[in-house]
This record gives sequence, C-alpha cells and structure tokens, in this order.
Amino acid sequence: MTETDLPGLPLLEDDLASPGVIEPHRVVAARDLPERAVLCFPRQPVEAAGALAGAARRDPVVAEHGHHAVWDVPWRGQRLAVVQAGVGAPMAAGILEEVVARGVRAVVAVGGAGALLPDLVMGHPWW
Repeated sequence: MTETDLPGLPLLEDDLASPGVIEPHRVVAARDLPERAVLCFPRQPVEAAGALAGAARRDPVVAEHGHHAVWDVPWRGQRLAVVQAGVGAPMAAGILEEVVARGVRAVVAVGGAGALLPDLVMGHPWW
C-alpha cells in the first residue's frame, strides 16, 4: 500500500517544514546537555546516576509541583543525560520537550508496568 492508495489521509502529509503549534526552543534556552539521554520514570535510577563518579547535576526541569532532576554522567567514554520523567505520559512529554529544547537529540525511556494476568511471569513479554 502506498500514499497514492490513500489520498487525503492526514497522517501521510509532509508538514515538517511548517513550525509546530508548540515550539519549546522558543521559550527554553539551549544548554550544555548531552545529545543522548535516558528518561527514567522510577526515581531510583536517576538517584543512582547522580551518585556515579563524575556525575554533574544540571539545571532541573521545573514543574508546578517541584523539580525533576537532570544529571550529566560519563558513560563508556561519552556523556549521557539521565532525567527524571515524572508520573504519567503528559508530564513525561513536557519534560521530554524541554530537554530536547536544551539539546538532547536521542532518548530511551525506562519504566515499569503492571499486569492483570496472574500467570504472567515478571520479565516475560506477553505475546
């Protein structure tokens, strides 16, 4: 199936040249953050990253309810940002927008999930 098979479908439009509705880099100043980052939902990995030798605390992401830690840590000869994601997708999206405006370009998210299947063993994919 190609784009010509689905004319007018908005998901296939190329509007990347147009400015977005929200452009965080217009209100958030770029800072010296690594290009690679780990966005952590649990707080423990963020605190552990901050305890690593050579870790440097960066300006936190400030939200109405408090501050979200941002660490710059040396990892395998490169710099890596470790960022507290907050709770829930909307908060994580806002924090992600801000760290991207600060200079992050590649992100991996780390989190957890629950299940309602009693026979599902932890660590196993459901499929």
